[in-house]
Amino acid sequence: MSLIAQSGAAQSAQVGGAFAEPLVVQLADVSGNPIARAGVPVTFAVANAAENANARFASGLSAGVVTDENGRARSPTFQANALAGDFVITASTEQG
Repeated sequence: MSLIAQSGAAQSAQVGGAFAEPLVVQLADVSGNPIARAGVPVTFAVANAAENANARFASGLSAGVVTDENGRARSPTFQANALAGDFVITASTEQG
């Protein structure tokens, strides 16, 4: 099982501001076909957060959610820090 980005990538926000859209990922099989399965845990995490431009969720540098009935997971709201620049947020699941 894997996750495929659906929407929310390549956003921008003002320094210190909230991003407008959640990140959305779709659960998929090994061939990339969507899987509709609710309740699969997904973790969104800010990569390379030390001393660089990044963002935070209300819970910190990572946030756990579960997939909906369509197999999609949506990140909570996240906010840019005080440094301008690019950063990466990853989505992962331990379900196999």
